[in-house]
Amino acid sequence: MEALANSFHRDQRSRATAVTLARLFERLYKRFDAGNVRGCLIEAMVETRLRARYADAGSQLDNNVFVTLSNGAKYRTSTSVDVVGHDGYRGECHDCKARGRYVDTEWITELVAHLVPHQFRIGVATAESAPTARRAMGAGISQTVTVTGPESWWDGLPLWGT
Repeated sequence: MEALANSFHRDQRSRATAVTLARLFERLYKRFDAGNVRGCLIEAMVETRLRARYADAGSQLDNNVFVTLSNGAKYRTSTSVDVVGHDGYRGECHDCKARGRYVDTEWITELVAHLVPHQFRIGVATAESAPTARRAMGAGISQTVTVTGPESWWDGLPLWGT
């Protein structure tokens, strides 16, 4: 990890910072399950990307929460959603997994069925490329679900645009 980080930096100060960060990540991976660490890092990245869209007064942005509809529709997600943003009119929910094969497609189908009609977009963020993750999820995943991999984290989020 240190060698990879150093390959991006040329000056001594940048390399020292990269080594420090690499060692912190190494300790993090040693203390916790690697899959959970990757998922948590993806969640943090998605939440940061959505902050630009859902930072205004009246908007909400949170992670690991249940989504409840109450304005004419009675629905509560059966499981907490990794990252949710809502501006008072439209929203988006993201499931964050290191690999597409770990996505619970039945739960994603539930979100699509209950939230898309109420101006929500549903996304899955993975550490795999979007095509690889979508293949791993299988044919049952709705085409309305946006799958974002590292190649589209920066320009593909938030799903509603800023």
